[in-house]
Amino acid sequence: MSPDAGERRSAIRALAEVPEPSEHLVAAVVERLGDAGLEMVPSGLAGPPFVYAVADEAVTTLLRWGAHASVALPRLAAMLGSDGAPAPPRVRARAMKVAAGLGDAGLAQVVTVLSDPDPSAREAALRALARGLRADRREHTGALVQVLGSLLDEDTSVVFAADETLRALGNGWVADGEPAQALAAAIRAFLAAQPRAVHVMATRAASADTRFTAVRALGHLVGRTDAGEALARIVRTTRGGELELAAESLVRVGPVLSQVTVEALCSRLEECPRPAIWLTRVLAMYGDRARAAVPRLVSWLTRVPAAVFDRPVVRTNQLDVVVDALAAIAPQGNPNRDALLAVLR
Repeated sequence: MSPDAGERRSAIRALAEVPEPSEHLVAAVVERLGDAGLEMVPSGLAGPPFVYAVADEAVTTLLRWGAHASVALPRLAAMLGSDGAPAPPRVRARAMKVAAGLGDAGLAQVVTVLSDPDPSAREAALRALARGLRADRREHTGALVQVLGSLLDEDTSVVFAADETLRALGNGWVADGEPAQALAAAIRAFLAAQPRAVHVMATRAASADTRFTAVRALGHLVGRTDAGEALARIVRTTRGGELELAAESLVRVGPVLSQVTVEALCSRLEECPRPAIWLTRVLAMYGDRARAAVPRLVSWLTRVPAAVFDRPVVRTNQLDVVVDALAAIAPQGNPNRDALLAVLR
């Protein structure tokens, strides 16, 4: 290989076009995952140059080769630490990205890192798994259980990575839709193995240090009444951004709340000086069961908009959400709907 980082990167990029790379060629590119070279490309502007890592080009090439790169799985497993000390953190993270893109055998290798004592390694593994896991493949249920288990990790960066991975997989309630079968099965298996999961998440949500990740984690327990009730308690007792965060997670869990709780959330609107968008979306899920919210929603729309909101775009977006909620809650029983829609025109 050339001593020049730019030439090495160009050579690796060109190799991506080889339709059927040999085992020797694949092995050579895998070793470039540890290449520390950086290519500096002038930006053409007054700012600093663009910086490209040779090792990142190796990741791209291996993933483009797909199944042809699977011969490298034993070497990648060694980089992950299967038979001793793992590769340095950045090299290991790149190896996980490649392995996760090489089918179920590679995914299985990455899943083993979720039990690593190093939280940065667990975080990197979760981000890599987002590349290869599928929410509708039953054979991925076991791996999804492990990802859900990471929502209980002691490290908030790991919990956040698990949350992002599950969101990327589309985990969340869908109106009139079927849940992804592998994820639904994984949630059941996870809660069977961790019966106190909701309690742990709810307890963490009470602490300022872990509230953000804990509230987002609760949102992944789709269809669970206990998770919904825990989030509803947060919605009833917080304000501002925390209320919106908990309500957004409540939308992901789905319409699992009791009628008493729904009515309590309707009354919560009385304390909001302007539409709490996610809370409004929560109530819209419940249709006629949230009819107690109609007077407050109508009140918002019959005010002079400019006196309630600061910017026209924000005003229009928020009022539009309220109109949609009214259509869901009282589609036939709201005689003011046409007049309310006119407010937005």
